[in-house]
Amino acid sequence: MKVIESGNVAAALGVKLCRANVIAAYPITPQTPLTEKLSEFVESGQ
Repeated sequence: MKVIESGNVAAALGVKLCRANVIAAYPITPQTPLTEKLSEFVESGQ
């Protein structure tokens, strides 16, 4: 069973599943965790 940490992580997973080529986002509260997670996905090649 997989547990989602937050809505931001769930949104990041949704973006990952869409295989978006471009993500226009600015790291500012409350979406900072979303952009950080997306950055982690890019760095790890996911």
